[in-house]
Amino acid sequence: MSLDELAAIMVTSPISLFYGAGVSFDCGGPTWDELSALIQRHFSVQIKNDFFSLMQEVIGWNDTNRAEAEDLIRKRLAATSPKGDQKYLFSIPWKAILTTNYDHLPDIIGATLDGSRQVIPIADPEGEVNQLRDDHLYCFKLLGDCQYSYSQGGWMVLSASDLFSESERRTNFFKRFRTLAISGHIIYIGYSFKDDLVFLLLSHMKKVLQGFPWKGFAIIPDEPDSETKKKLESVGITWVKGTLEDFVKSAKFLGIRQKVVRLTSAA
Repeated sequence: MSLDELAAIMVTSPISLFYGAGVSFDCGGPTWDELSALIQRHFSVQIKNDFFSLMQEVIGWNDTNRAEAEDLIRKRLAATSPKGDQKYLFSIPWKAILTTNYDHLPDIIGATLDGSRQVIPIADPEGEVNQLRDDHLYCFKLLGDCQYSYSQGGWMVLSASDLFSESERRTNFFKRFRTLAISGHIIYIGYSFKDDLVFLLLSHMKKVLQGFPWKGFAIIPDEPDSETKKKLESVGITWVKGTLEDFVKSAKFLGIRQKVVRLTSAA
């Protein structure tokens, strides 16, 4: 499938977005690898594990270094500043958005380009969601938000033990997401799918929702290897070659922002 074919589907179907670090990277945000390297340098550790295992060792089981690690990450994320592609991406009237990013990109963007919808980040599981508000675009932050500190609602999920202990938070988000995006398609942007994080989250979501009521499309610059393709297929995702920039160009070409506004307003 091509990006133009995907864009054509988006004109006639409700759509939702699931985005990762690749979306923020283009506007100054870090990758997971960069955050890992930053933590390793600051705390003088040489652990080569994945980010969450690394953070488990750094933070410790008694959270000794958590506040310091949070502050370090928060300062790095402060450099994030949206460009035109990100603003247009958030202006496509998705039914709802999921993200694994900690940054404040949704807060900075604030509203769609035409001002018709306010972007509402939800990191605290107690945050209010009104599914009848067509003028609200909810962005569920599955791993928390950098503006919160540990023990506050919406705090950043940083370590392996955090991933385990915050399962209930994600369950809450997945249920809310479904009420907003019960049908249509999900577009995945900003993930390489080379690690298991997204697949673990999708496995959790699939169990909570007892299956997926939608089909997914992952926009990836390079063709995934055979093992990654199998994993994508197992969660109903088709890969589409392209970048965020390519995707936005295709969407603009078909005028998707305006057309989908009418579609979702009538849904």
